[in-house]
Amino acid sequence: GQLKWSSDNSDIQTDFFPSRAVRNQQEELRGLNIVHDRIVYEYVDTGSNRSFAWGWDRIMSPGGFICQIPKADTWKIFQQRRDYSYGTATKDSSQWNMGPNITVYSQDTLFFELEENVVTPFVLDCQAVGNPRPTYKWYRQADMESPRVEVSSALGSNYAITNGRLKITNPSEAEDAGLYTCEASNSIGTVQSNPIQVSYRFLAEFPTLDVAPTDAILFRGVEISCQSIEAKADIAYNWFKREIGLVAVRPEFNSQYFISKNGKLYISEVQQSDQAAYHCVASMISKQGEKLASDQTPSRISKPIKLNVLGGSANTYGPDIQDKFPQFFPSVPEVGDRVEIECLAYGRMPIRYSWKREDGGDMNPQVQFEDHNRRLVIPSARLEDTGVYSCIANGPQGTVSKTAYLSLK
Repeated sequence: GQLKWSSDNSDIQTDFFPSRAVRNQQEELRGLNIVHDRIVYEYVDTGSNRSFAWGWDRIMSPGGFICQIPKADTWKIFQQRRDYSYGTATKDSSQWNMGPNITVYSQDTLFFELEENVVTPFVLDCQAVGNPRPTYKWYRQADMESPRVEVSSALGSNYAITNGRLKITNPSEAEDAGLYTCEASNSIGTVQSNPIQVSYRFLAEFPTLDVAPTDAILFRGVEISCQSIEAKADIAYNWFKREIGLVAVRPEFNSQYFISKNGKLYISEVQQSDQAAYHCVASMISKQGEKLASDQTPSRISKPIKLNVLGGSANTYGPDIQDKFPQFFPSVPEVGDRVEIECLAYGRMPIRYSWKREDGGDMNPQVQFEDHNRRLVIPSARLEDTGVYSCIANGPQGTVSKTAYLSLK
């Protein structure tokens, strides 16, 4: 019979189509001993002749050959895209057999001690689509090289799995920290989630010893250090000034104050009204890509730190960028990290800040400037963000700048 294209039922020209006997043979490319064992419809361009024809070839890569179709009929290709009904006699989606596909699973999770002997429970979620409805299992391992252990209610009454959700109450660092993997299965197949890192964190109390006062000279700059605190966690710091009650120090409203990520409070130009007792507050936070097991995160407040303001002459100095600046957080940044570069100057206010790269490189297009431009933020650092960054401080008495080299691992 006549050979036809399935797309539009048009006739296939058979001028170059091999006979049945030829189609059952194999042809060897002379000199190279390469067997050409596929007959393909291909485009031939000899310079003077451009045409489509049947010929011998071999499959080098999937989908490596072409077929001709009128442009007006290309919509049929898209129409023929298969869904899960392909090969079945029903259009009822509830009757289609589908292997499991995990659509939701938890971020890396941090559980912690809220108070003495009270540890937050944590929940890991896993949701998958599939038909029949998938069932779930959870596995834990100390690291990627360790054997997996199934986590289920058989381990104890504090373990529960409900529709893919794993909840562990009264967890311990020794037993429950590690890598967790969700497994979803049905009669069609089994899939696993990416590993979820579960870690234990804690934040101790500040020492109960009294803190020595800090002396500052009127109209000069000062650094007030937060008490050291024992922690296995990332910490955010805030400061409060004791007046009638505790009043938050708000650098966003008064640029003479600056709270560094290292926990210190800086005052660029001390005023007599700054003489007071200050408290440092440390709060547990999560990193980018992590979540805390509870919204009720621990915070600790320090003993009062007295600031004494001593007499001084009218301020005619500055701006003076302090020796520790610019400084990076984290101190050893890696590609993909949220990198923050801080800059702070003492001197007569107002002081205005700006940044530039001294090595000729371009700023990351996602770069942000926060806290009166004293903080340059790269949300997700790239290798090409490595380079020399310059902070420029401009005040009533002049302009100064300092540079620092950002190295990314």
